[in-house]
Amino acid sequence: MKKSEFRDLYVKHLKVAVEKYPGDYGWNPEATVDSVVDRLIAVMNRNPWGVNYNSRGFKSLAKEVGIKPTRKAIVEFFTNCTND
Repeated sequence: MKKSEFRDLYVKHLKVAVEKYPGDYGWNPEATVDSVVDRLIAVMNRNPWGVNYNSRGFKSLAKEVGIKPTRKAIVEFFTNCTND
C-alpha cells in the first residue's frame, strides 16, 4: 500500500468515527478531517511512535487492512507503506 492510500483510508475511517462519536474529538472548530489527517501523517513520517493510535478511526482502519489495532501493528504497517 502507498502512504497516500493509507492516508485516504484513514480519512474515510476518521470521518465515520467523527460523525458517529463527535464528542470523542475536540479539535479546533476550523479543522477538517482532511487537515487533521494531513498533520497526523506528517508526524507519522517523522516519528511514528509519537502518535496516539487509540482512536476509533485507527481501530476500524486496522480491521479493514487485517492487522491488530495496536500501536506496534499500525506503526509497522505504516512504515512498510511505500512513498508515492
